[in-house]
Amino acid sequence: MRRIFLLIHRPTPSPDFPLKGYASASRRFDVAARVAIAALYTAEGLRRDTTLYIYLADTGKTLTLNADTLGPMKPHEVEVLSLLRSMLADAPIMNLERILDEHIPAGFVKIYLTEKGGKLDTFLGALCRAPGVVVALGGKEDVPPELEKLLVRKGFDLVSLGPFSYLASHCVAFIHMVLDGC
Repeated sequence: MRRIFLLIHRPTPSPDFPLKGYASASRRFDVAARVAIAALYTAEGLRRDTTLYIYLADTGKTLTLNADTLGPMKPHEVEVLSLLRSMLADAPIMNLERILDEHIPAGFVKIYLTEKGGKLDTFLGALCRAPGVVVALGGKEDVPPELEKLLVRKGFDLVSLGPFSYLASHCVAFIHMVLDGC
């Protein structure tokens, strides 16, 4: 089982943003769509073992996606963005600490992807032996310090994928590749 938490602190877009010119009109919510595609799709179809939580820090709204949410939808950025847009209006407002407490089962290994973390290879044994893995990461920008402190307090290990800042969608795809190889 895999749980991915995308933590976005940019202003939440309006639920009626246009899909034409969506990168700027959606306040870069296209990043969330690309992470959703990387988190939930494979060449063979949908991942049934993964849930993605998109936490919008400025409003406290959380969008939850999994194979059931996406159904037969194709992994096209505009289609996924359209789904996310439709979810915005009715998304539940919750405190991130409560979400983490309610959606992370005991025994799952928790990692927070940041350039300040330890090398991934030092965590591989624990990741491969765990009944599940939780990955937290920022979207287009780093996670704000207060959310980072919460993750550390909740037992997340800081893990780095390398010396550079990578696209969030690439980080998710890379973590899946590593876990699929376990």
